[in-house]
Amino acid sequence: MDEKKKIRKTVLDMRNSLSGDEAAKKSEAIFEKLCSLKQYAGADIIYVYMDYRNEVRTGKFIQRCLRDGKRVAVPKVEAGHSLSAYEITDVEKDIIRGFKGIPEPDGPALNKIRPEEIDMVVMPGVAFDRSKHRLGYGGGYYDRFLPLLRRDCIKIGVAYRFQLMEAVPAEGHDEPADIVITEDTDRKSVV
Repeated sequence: MDEKKKIRKTVLDMRNSLSGDEAAKKSEAIFEKLCSLKQYAGADIIYVYMDYRNEVRTGKFIQRCLRDGKRVAVPKVEAGHSLSAYEITDVEKDIIRGFKGIPEPDGPALNKIRPEEIDMVVMPGVAFDRSKHRLGYGGGYYDRFLPLLRRDCIKIGVAYRFQLMEAVPAEGHDEPADIVITEDTDRKSVV
């Protein structure tokens, strides 16, 4: 646990030091790569987090998904500390401040999506490693949500380059990503 705490502190300090312009440019590069994947072209329902505290920014990506005719579902923390998926059609109208101030869907007003309907998950993390293991924030939300997905659902971790490490502590119940994309990931290494 101490190693996880140390990595979280180091990486989050680095992430918090990014300027708004840096975060925006890096995020744009990450999502350009993601949108060029054949898995993106084939996905109908995409589950994507709402960025918070200088995470890789998802707002423009969500807007692009909607323009491309994708159905977009975003996470909502429910009772019992589990994640649910609610479909949004407008980032401005469908999002409220939720659990711990994190932007989330205004659940009761929106269509709930079953995990097995989702074709692609775009997930954040504090850090990822070369084996695509994810170190989250410590709440286990994605660890409980990911096993509910279909086996063919593609799981994509997005992160700034400094969040990619040789190894992060992983446990047996941790579900790795299928692909991890950073702003300097070359196309060959993400397919």
